[in-house]
Amino acid sequence: MNGIVLADRPPDESLGGPVELAGAKLSCRGVDDSTIGGATPADLRQQNWAHTAAQSKWADTSIRLLRREIIERDQTEARLERELAGLKAANERLRKRVAEDAEMSERLRRKIAELTEAKEQHPDFDKVGMVLCHNGIVRGTSRDGRKVKGLRVSVDHRKLDKIVSEQKKRPGILDIRVEIVEDRDLKIGDDVMLLLVAGDIRENVIAVLTDTLNQIKTTVTKKTEDY
Repeated sequence: MNGIVLADRPPDESLGGPVELAGAKLSCRGVDDSTIGGATPADLRQQNWAHTAAQSKWADTSIRLLRREIIERDQTEARLERELAGLKAANERLRKRVAEDAEMSERLRRKIAELTEAKEQHPDFDKVGMVLCHNGIVRGTSRDGRKVKGLRVSVDHRKLDKIVSEQKKRPGILDIRVEIVEDRDLKIGDDVMLLLVAGDIRENVIAVLTDTLNQIKTTVTKKTEDY
């Protein structure tokens, strides 16, 4: 047969049977794919599930972190907006306070000018020998020693007019002028009251200013201190 020798084999042996080749046992149906790299399909599926779960967990963690950053950013923006609004409000209050202080200074200046003019135009001008001024300001402590942030004053104008009218009738007194800063929140160092008394001699002027001031403090004004 052209040099080809066919080996005899048992007639009942089929091609699907096992064949010994160089000590290896093979299957004629093909290589057994029940294992790949030592891992079964179930192992591979489990690995895929674990990998997918890990990716999902990482994605969830990233989303949570991103949401937290967004929330923190929004909170920061809201806080900055509140602070900005507070600064704007404080600036507006300061602007109004400066305007009010300037107005008060102008009113005091006018009072002094009015008293000076009235003194000069008074028929008994030549008898004036003294003009005494009391300028009350907000003190940093109360009478009992407590720290004070500021105060607010209310005024009974009917009683004030009566006191001034009566004190003007006393001997040697030419004129009395009073200016009180009322219904405003005053801070330490702010002017509260200006009291001017013009008269002939210091004994008369000092006595009238003292009595007028004490009556105003006890019966005319009511202060609310802010501690």
